[in-house]
Amino acid sequence: MTDARPGDHITARCRRCDDVTGHIVTLVLGGAISRVECKACGSVHKYRDAPAERLEGQGRPAPRQARAGRTREEVRAAIAGLRRDTAPPPAPGAPARGRAGRQESAWQEAMRRHEGEPSHPYSMQGTFQARTLLRHPVFGQGEILEITKPDKMQVLFREGVKILRCKLS
Repeated sequence: MTDARPGDHITARCRRCDDVTGHIVTLVLGGAISRVECKACGSVHKYRDAPAERLEGQGRPAPRQARAGRTREEVRAAIAGLRRDTAPPPAPGAPARGRAGRQESAWQEAMRRHEGEPSHPYSMQGTFQARTLLRHPVFGQGEILEITKPDKMQVLFREGVKILRCKLS
């Protein structure tokens, strides 16, 4: 039995970080800590006490800052990127598969249709028309699919369809 409550800060073993890191208690059942959230990577998992060899002084694990200088969002993005990169890349010249492949094929077809046409630079205050080219500073070239009220438009980029703000014409 512990006197820990949800929201308390403790040090515990994180399975994802594979280290002893700072955690926040999220669930206490029957007086025992049941679930915790890692402050380094943001994962929520069962509470695992630190191994005895890591304990210092008063029976508390040695505090250690894992992934120094990185925010929780950066760690989550890095982990998501690693999971995405585990699949083997397609062979050169092989057709793209899945939803991402279909979206890229649709984007390539749209770029062929509008070949030679000028693209309009994106601005939130700009007015646009459907079935025209758009140049976004982050997403690149895209085709405006639809203008929706009150102030949105759907644009097909290489990464997929994005909804952007615009001014109604």
